Amino acid sequence: MYFWNYEYRHELRTLKPHLQEEVKKSWLQHDLELDGVSDLHYELICCINGDYTIQGEAPEERLKRLEKSYH
Repeated sequence: MYFWNYEYRHELRTLKPHLQEEVKKSWLQHDLELDGVSDLHYELICCINGDYTIQGEAPEERLKRLEKSYH
């Protein structure tokens, strides 16, 4: 059922299913192994789930993005 490496279990297990599929597609587009581990794997997860901070952004905005990504 899970396509990702154990390393990413906390980031991906509770991610909404359509976002899990986006992560999978982005890894394939970047020719990454689905069960692999790398900095790029993690960066793509963060881009898709909204776990990043924009310069000058209030910290609450990042939390709002994350709330929309998870169950």
